[in-house]
Amino acid sequence: MGGRWLPLNFLPGDPLRVVYEGRRGSVPRFIEFSYASLSRPMFCARGIVALTSSAECPLAHECPHYRPLGESCRWLASGSPLTYPELYEVRAALEAWGVYEEGRALLCLTIDGLPLLKACEARVAEGIVHVSRVTLVNRLYPIGLAFTLKLRQGLGRLLGGETGLLLRFYREGLRAAAETALDSPEAVRCAEYSCDLYRRWRSKGGLHVLRLIASDLARLRLGLRVTHRRVSGAALLEFCEECLARSAAHGLLIHLCAVSLTDARDLCHAVTVGSDAIDVLVLGRGVDRMAEILRAQGLTAIRGAAELLMGRRLRREPSGAQAARASELVRRFESERGREPHPASLYAHLLSELRGASLSKDMVCEVAERAVRGTCAEPHYALVLDNCPLDPVAQWVVMPHRLVAALGKGLAAAAEGVACARSARGAQLLRRALRVASRRLIAATSSVSARVVREFLEPAAKRGIQVEVLSGRIAGELIAGAVELRELSFRGPWRGTVLIVDGALAYIAPWSMTVSDLRERSTTLVIQGPEGVGALRSHLALGE
Repeated sequence: MGGRWLPLNFLPGDPLRVVYEGRRGSVPRFIEFSYASLSRPMFCARGIVALTSSAECPLAHECPHYRPLGESCRWLASGSPLTYPELYEVRAALEAWGVYEEGRALLCLTIDGLPLLKACEARVAEGIVHVSRVTLVNRLYPIGLAFTLKLRQGLGRLLGGETGLLLRFYREGLRAAAETALDSPEAVRCAEYSCDLYRRWRSKGGLHVLRLIASDLARLRLGLRVTHRRVSGAALLEFCEECLARSAAHGLLIHLCAVSLTDARDLCHAVTVGSDAIDVLVLGRGVDRMAEILRAQGLTAIRGAAELLMGRRLRREPSGAQAARASELVRRFESERGREPHPASLYAHLLSELRGASLSKDMVCEVAERAVRGTCAEPHYALVLDNCPLDPVAQWVVMPHRLVAALGKGLAAAAEGVACARSARGAQLLRRALRVASRRLIAATSSVSARVVREFLEPAAKRGIQVEVLSGRIAGELIAGAVELRELSFRGPWRGTVLIVDGALAYIAPWSMTVSDLRERSTTLVIQGPEGVGALRSHLALGE
């Protein structure tokens, strides 16, 4: 279409009206923009009509929730004396995409000796940041009335040559954390229910998920059974791994934003789910400052994120009969599903239960908020990010407190700095160290064989990793190649290996780097954090 678009100002006395009408079943179904609706907004407490200037419901003859009250509907509410900009908070969500390469390592973290997280700087060769969706939140009823509008074509800007923060979560560590979190039938039930909701969100959206939860609440209210949906073991573990990676990334970013005084709304991140790792690329204003704080704080930042993930329970005595009934319903739902219901679904259910009761809609909103926060734990509220690839409903789905709190405990234990890894063959541990390394690997060993150098170290050196081997003895003939070989500066009757990965992670193993030793199983000591690893390098005189 040619020509120019002219702005609509909706001046006083202007009869112009712009009306949006959605298909049956959509929420909202009706939005009217005019001078009258923007200055004296009316809206439906059930979300069907988001904005109108009429005191009568424009969908009175076709809305299944229509309840006559005088000449209007009992659900139609007035935003007076608020105007439209005061009534609705508009949140634009940013998403990012980029081609990047790893830079300086900031932090490495293991769990039970398995690599879990590597944080490093990232150089973005090309990418884009764009607005993907807009959410309208009704300030009077923020729990129940929030509408997300997805853009068909994102609005954004191109990136190039910028610095970002890369959080890489390894599947091995995530799998160990997931197995630890699924330690009870309640945890498995919670994970199965959340996994099923996540699948439905991906296919049908957040509104469908909220309706499912409200339907479960209604069945429990009537004393009926709810359907338990089983999920296969492999699919369940993969979902839990993604949940834990996203939750840990949110917790770490929120902690770093608080410490660096960075507004989280100035940041956006992209999530890439791979077979070996899940990458979270963070871009935006203040990322360089957050990276420096992460490098300086090290494991302290992990402990701060762990506290957010563990959350705190906000048990309160409910006041009033309606609040007590709602809290009891939440407890029954949590017993059946393993987790709390979404506040918006509880709000919608309580509205349908009102019927002829005298409880006002704003009181229902308060009751729903108090019931969920008072009966369950709060980490979901503390971990939500506006600029997340997932909308608020999906963030709620993938952050069930039972699993997230278990991850927080695991992170708190891993952040102690020194730990013993689970028993494994030397070859397995060497491969893990090479997989985590992106820039430099230093191996100080009592003995190294030519075969180990050819099969393990040279392929890593060809990928661009600087590999240095300091050995007291070299077994076999070695041809000069990409691996730098040097003689140890100290000698003694010892047998073992020290592996230092990117200056942020160290393994101390009781075997030498020979073929026969790498086949043996042993327990390994792990040192995490630049400070501890730096002290080890200085003690062993391994250079800078």
